[in-house]
Amino acid sequence: MKKTVAGMTSLMFSVFLTSAVWADEVVIADRSVPIPGHLDAGTTRVIKEKAPLIAKVCPGFARYAGELTDVRISKYGEEVNIEFTVPSSSSRIPSKFYVRGHKCFYAISADGNILSIAKKGCKALCAGEPVPHTPNPWDIPLE
Repeated sequence: MKKTVAGMTSLMFSVFLTSAVWADEVVIADRSVPIPGHLDAGTTRVIKEKAPLIAKVCPGFARYAGELTDVRISKYGEEVNIEFTVPSSSSRIPSKFYVRGHKCFYAISADGNILSIAKKGCKALCAGEPVPHTPNPWDIPLE
């Protein structure tokens, strides 16, 4: 009986910790991504409204989303990052994108109007095709 009570207590504590860390989730290109629970209400609103639009403005992201690993949401300064890793062994993502094995950050501006992508390979993944080198980040309207 003591083991059962201890086990249930441990399970309830673990559920509590999980719900305290992850407040909610958002679906981006058919992927459910947890929203960190420590973010303020305004940031959470921007994530819920704008993160799903990434699949619309980044057709390559939508096409290859199932291949991506470690997809998560973080906050850096005023921006919200959708960060993910592109596996180095992916057979679906073309090698000519030069993104295999890279970590990408798709930054949503504080007001939710702009998606910014800095790395060339991450830009190619977004576009779904190779892109020329540009020293500046892409700033894509999220509409």
